[in-house]
Amino acid sequence: MSSDLLYDAMRAEADYRAAELRKAGRSARLRRPAPRQAVPGPAEPRTAGRGRAR
Repeated sequence: MSSDLLYDAMRAEADYRAAELRKAGRSARLRRPAPRQAVPGPAEPRTAGRGRAR
């Protein structure tokens, strides 16, 4: 019946869209945590890595 074909098409499109969203979410999650490492923590001295601490 045509309703079965319509249901199959809608199901396939939903699966494809879910896979695309999952892929985009995974890549965004992999890219996001990088800026957190660049910010020095409060425990780090201000002159760390500059070679001016005497």
